[in-house]
Amino acid sequence: MSFDTGSARMAPTTPSTSPPRQPARRLLVPILGAVALLALVTAVVARLALSRPQPTGAQTAATATTPLATAPLALDPAAYGMACVASAAWSPDSAKVAIIGARGGCAESNSSAYYPAVVAIVSAKDGHRLASLQPDATVLNAFHLQAPRAGAPNIGPDATGAPGVLFQPGISYTGVSWSPDSASVALTFSFAYTGPPAAPRISVSGVYVGSIAGASAGASDGGARAFGVKLSQQLPYVAEWNLKTGAPVVASSALGPAIQGGTVAQLEPASLSYSWRPDGSLAGSGGLTTTNPPTRAQLGPVGVPDGGMSFTVWQGMDVQADTGDPQHPQSAAVFLTGSDFLAWSPDGTYLLSASYAWRAQPSKQPIPSAAQLQQGGAASLPLLPIRDAAMDAMLSPQQGTHPYTFTSSSFTWSPDGKLLAAIADGGARQISADVTVLIVDCASGKTLATLQAGNASTAYGNLASLQWSPNGKALLVGAESEYFIFGPGQTPQA
Repeated sequence: MSFDTGSARMAPTTPSTSPPRQPARRLLVPILGAVALLALVTAVVARLALSRPQPTGAQTAATATTPLATAPLALDPAAYGMACVASAAWSPDSAKVAIIGARGGCAESNSSAYYPAVVAIVSAKDGHRLASLQPDATVLNAFHLQAPRAGAPNIGPDATGAPGVLFQPGISYTGVSWSPDSASVALTFSFAYTGPPAAPRISVSGVYVGSIAGASAGASDGGARAFGVKLSQQLPYVAEWNLKTGAPVVASSALGPAIQGGTVAQLEPASLSYSWRPDGSLAGSGGLTTTNPPTRAQLGPVGVPDGGMSFTVWQGMDVQADTGDPQHPQSAAVFLTGSDFLAWSPDGTYLLSASYAWRAQPSKQPIPSAAQLQQGGAASLPLLPIRDAAMDAMLSPQQGTHPYTFTSSSFTWSPDGKLLAAIADGGARQISADVTVLIVDCASGKTLATLQAGNASTAYGNLASLQWSPNGKALLVGAESEYFIFGPGQTPQA
């Protein structure tokens, strides 16, 4: 950078012709010269400061403290052969991302057609595809099923006793998770089929496990395996699997209250943190009740579920404000909170499908009455404390808006628990091509940076998601049908 000091330049001096000064006055010359020089430097600095653009508000804080760069790396599913994208997950070493989608089309847009799934393993550094997995063949073979031709309607089983045929729209992969050593990925799935000969519809829940090394070596499915159970009224939800034996180890018929039109199974006991026991069960600490949240502890790490010995409930979550009948809104909203994620035990034996349901009470929102809680189906939900100033700020009413209009309803905390990433959507899940993400300081509640992810992919999807990398140095953002990685940015200042 160059700058012009203009009249501040000093003119060359000429020899003096005045008579010699008295000794007492000689001291004054250097003093006055120093004062003049100081004034000159001050003027130059002030002029430069005034001429330079000054950041304000969140930009000032972002320049000083945010660890993320504002220019993201785009992971376009179409470049990996996907026409429809469903979900993604970081590897434990933060070096790779697994993206699951479908080839040829999107089942959600055409329920009478079958589209095979594909998993792309891509580099988090440059987006280069490292390997691909094709899970459908392994899953169908495990259950002695045949799939209909891709893109064609399902015509049902052969009456002569041929293998069962998969119902449309196909296999639904509900989650993806990495093994602790980053060598394999697991996919939870569900589907329905008819048996030979024509039989009532049978529903299945299961897990697929594929080896990344096998896929890289050219194996069609990465040396994968799949297993599952047939669901019934006695076994409507499988929460945990033994990956070595293929058997479910936790199954519950107790369904939680409805959240956004669906049902979730509540992981017990309702606690703030969990740690793995040797038998695959979880020990909870910091129990939650329906009335009083526990005392807020000092901010600390939230833990990483994949391969971590312990983790907290402060994983990615969504909050919904239930105001009752839209025609007769309540005087106070009931804030329903939900979280779903997969957790792999540290020794690689167990895979947990965790589903949480709570209610929360932000400090600046009206408190609902007992009758309102009962009416909203939230009276039996554990009361989740507001973890930090960042969460409270994101659930606070915006100035000049309706009390239930808050800054964000989607959160994820950095592994060290110091930063919160939140989708800025005004308190409602609005899936759009552009997603705005706020990075908020947990201790102060101040927004440090605003990130923009603009979707440009030709693939279909329904993404609006956030995931910190396990090392906390990058953020994976889903924007409609494309993923973006915001990598390390400016080093935080002391």
